[in-house]
Amino acid sequence: MKQQLSTASSYSEACDMLRSGYVKHVRLNWNIGSDEFFRIASGLVRNRGKNKKR
Repeated sequence: MKQQLSTASSYSEACDMLRSGYVKHVRLNWNIGSDEFFRIASGLVRNRGKNKKR
């Protein structure tokens, strides 16, 4: 089954989608800056690390 791609139009929308746990892939539909990119990436690594410990 192919998973549907979700599209976020802002940083907060992308974070909300990824934190929900229902979406694995999010298309970033804005000119993302390096700070936003690294905040999203580091947040994903942090959250996945916590999930592995459970």
